[in-house]
Amino acid sequence: MAKKKARKVDRTIEKLLRTGRYWEWLKEVESQHREAQYAQEYAEVWKSLVRKALRDPRSFQEFCEEVKVVKHPPNSQDVDFLMTLAGFIDGKRSVEDLAALKGLGQPAETLRQRALSWKDDWASLERMRKDLRVFMVQPQKVTARYYEQAGLHFAVPGFRETAALMAEDIAAVRRLNSKSGVEKGWKVVHFFELNEIDASLAEGMAIYPQTLYRILIHPFVWNMAVLMERLSKEGNSASMAKLVRNIPFLFRQAAGDKAETILEALRAIHPEAMADASAAQLEAEIDSARFEEKVILLDRLRGRLREKSQAAQDPLDEIFGELEEDEEETEKLHEAFRRLFQKILNEIEQRSKEIGPRDERELRRVMDQMLVKDIDLLIDAPDRSYDMARLFSRLAAARCLGKRMGLFALIVAAATRSTTLQSSAQEALDRSAPVTGEDLHWVLEKSPMLHFPQLGVLKPLLDRFREDGELLGLILRGLLSELWEFVFISTFAMDPMGMHSKRGKKTDPKVERILQGLRQESAGLKNYTEFHLIPAFLECFKGGTYTQESFLQWLSYLRENCEHYLSFVEDELQHLAGWKAGEENLFLMMAGLTVSVEGAVLTVFKFLKEHSDDWVMADIRVLERLVDNMLAFKPLLKKDTGVLVRMGAVLQKRFDAGEREVAPLMETVKLTLKEIAYPERRVGRRKGKKRP
Repeated sequence: MAKKKARKVDRTIEKLLRTGRYWEWLKEVESQHREAQYAQEYAEVWKSLVRKALRDPRSFQEFCEEVKVVKHPPNSQDVDFLMTLAGFIDGKRSVEDLAALKGLGQPAETLRQRALSWKDDWASLERMRKDLRVFMVQPQKVTARYYEQAGLHFAVPGFRETAALMAEDIAAVRRLNSKSGVEKGWKVVHFFELNEIDASLAEGMAIYPQTLYRILIHPFVWNMAVLMERLSKEGNSASMAKLVRNIPFLFRQAAGDKAETILEALRAIHPEAMADASAAQLEAEIDSARFEEKVILLDRLRGRLREKSQAAQDPLDEIFGELEEDEEETEKLHEAFRRLFQKILNEIEQRSKEIGPRDERELRRVMDQMLVKDIDLLIDAPDRSYDMARLFSRLAAARCLGKRMGLFALIVAAATRSTTLQSSAQEALDRSAPVTGEDLHWVLEKSPMLHFPQLGVLKPLLDRFREDGELLGLILRGLLSELWEFVFISTFAMDPMGMHSKRGKKTDPKVERILQGLRQESAGLKNYTEFHLIPAFLECFKGGTYTQESFLQWLSYLRENCEHYLSFVEDELQHLAGWKAGEENLFLMMAGLTVSVEGAVLTVFKFLKEHSDDWVMADIRVLERLVDNMLAFKPLLKKDTGVLVRMGAVLQKRFDAGEREVAPLMETVKLTLKEIAYPERRVGRRKGKKRP
């Protein structure tokens, strides 16, 4: 191989590795026969891919697909287990094959036990057999009720919520083929709505078992096939091209092997409807389009930008200075999206002057849902608060400020000191449905560039919920989470190998400036319920870094000053679990992450053990959540079983005193201690007896 070509190959391989595109990296290394050259990286990459597959359903599905084309997967028990599990799910491997595997690690063993327990759920699945038969044999009869029943019967994480959405969507799709829908012809087709349904269904294919999911979406596919067959007889090929363009997932499911043939024919007749226009073409189309066409065009643009976002490289690219080749075109598409949205907003503003109160409420609801999805596309830079203020002011003028946008606008108004926008935001919230914890979580997640470290901009939000302790508590926990992350990252910035064992390290000037700003801002929040915890947190971690001493000081402050301090300890364990889960994505950059997280978790265990008397009067639900979070660190519980032993003893006392509700948790603790003490029990031969 020529030196120039070899260097190019090396650069490609190294780029794939540092950007986290591990499956592509493996294929490239194998195709170039570089396994020996990258032996250490090869082992680390496989370790990371296996970890993800054992913990995340999407990563597991990706593993099952990608491992098929890898020539030489490593000879490891966990890889064998994942391949056996994939075969078991597809029906190609038996329960006996799965049970025969030995020496698995804890994550793999947990997955295996769950898989083996599926046979116990067979009776439940059998009850669903008749309903599932209707999905395949009589799809025209499937109504929302069938999806609601499916959501109750299948114990797959998150599926109940998905089934509820499918129940709503099937009602909309069935209307297309109703008697009135047939009479209306193309007028019954709303491209925007169908595109949203299609995108939602496509997401499910990447999450749930495909065999089951194909059965569940069959009524959607059947209805779309009937619709397209009927409308094709009208000879309106331009509208058919738009329909196919807006339902790519359902179209391919319905058309099957004929999909490409149909697509080629439509591209030949209507290339403008089927092709992805360039940014320049879109600009021209924006100016000439009618309002309804603008809405459809906005949806197409949204889809293209989402596709580009999903295909984007790992954030490490920015760190290492790598840029996408079509970055300039993508930015032009962003500009076109924002300009198109402004034009649509102008027309909505004109039309909103003539609508009644009921239609106005519906407009706010629909726009709020759309903006929740599009806000990242509309805001060029999250820290440019005055640009955001102009956007929210326009939304207010068009009567499009809904619940979440109203919350966001309240923060933007405080950041820009706009009393007019603040008043508009308050009015919008007064007219909207009650704010929930999910709403607050969303707005805090979207606005950190505005409120951190300028915590004072949250005061209008805090004043609005001053009498609602639950919502105030959610805001407080969100801010503590941000502080926790800031201090933890600062720790690694000063010492990449982990937490400092002693105080006295010189604080980075940038970190010190942020800390100083946080102290000043937090002083003005003390009068809100429990917000004294923020200055207390900053006092415990004065240097902006974690140490065992500062961590224990923080835990002690929580215990002395919070009535329900154990719930805050829960939060600490959840934070640490989050860092631990992200370890495999950062192993090339943070070598000391594991040591640091494990040290912090053991510190929590030690603290809990020393104050086990607090559990005697604690709410059992708090203890259940606490134990659940502790069980996320089973390997560390092996190093310090004392905390579980103490928990078991306290629960036994409460049980003996007549508290029968502690029994399930007590049993969980006992089983965990037994599992830790006897992780694997081998069945060997006994003297005098022959193995059957």
